[in-house]
Amino acid sequence: MTSFTPLQGDDVAKWLDYPGCIEAVRAAMQQFSTSDAKQPLREIYRVGDESVFAMMPGIFDEDIGFGSKIISVYDDPELKKSIHSGVVVLFDRKVGKVTHVADAHEVTKIRTGAASAVATDVLARADAKTLLIVGTGTQAESHLLALREVRDFERVLVVGRNSERAQHFVDNMQEQTGLAIEIADNVQAGAAEADVICT
Repeated sequence: MTSFTPLQGDDVAKWLDYPGCIEAVRAAMQQFSTSDAKQPLREIYRVGDESVFAMMPGIFDEDIGFGSKIISVYDDPELKKSIHSGVVVLFDRKVGKVTHVADAHEVTKIRTGAASAVATDVLARADAKTLLIVGTGTQAESHLLALREVRDFERVLVVGRNSERAQHFVDNMQEQTGLAIEIADNVQAGAAEADVICT
């Protein structure tokens, strides 16, 4: 019998930090780019007319193992947007047992921000001071938290479709980060002032 403890969203948020995840993503990208190892393609299936079931597998070195993110994407009529729900499952490479099961939302949140931080670190000028974030949702939050790890931003501009959500983002993230965050009039105005643009 396989023994593992499922990691809920709060557990994932507690155990994963942005500096560590950024370096892990950097190492994974370098390993993938320099290796001849073939990675399996993601599989995506329709469930009814609007919903999706997807599996995103990966095979890693012997110290890490292999695994998959398994998710569904359903429309939420109350929130008026699609909702991702799922788990990340990791297996031991030597014996094939499940070692970890974690909430996919939190893993995806920090992993996506970390991937953008690695790209920003490679592509953006070292003296970049103004960041524009287009969007005010979960990924906007994770990207701000990740990107500030690779550049010393002095100013953050944000653009969102909903002014109330944009103000909530500003208030919440200023408190979390201590950065000067303001709402830009529109994407074009924000882009004209930004050194880094995150969409």
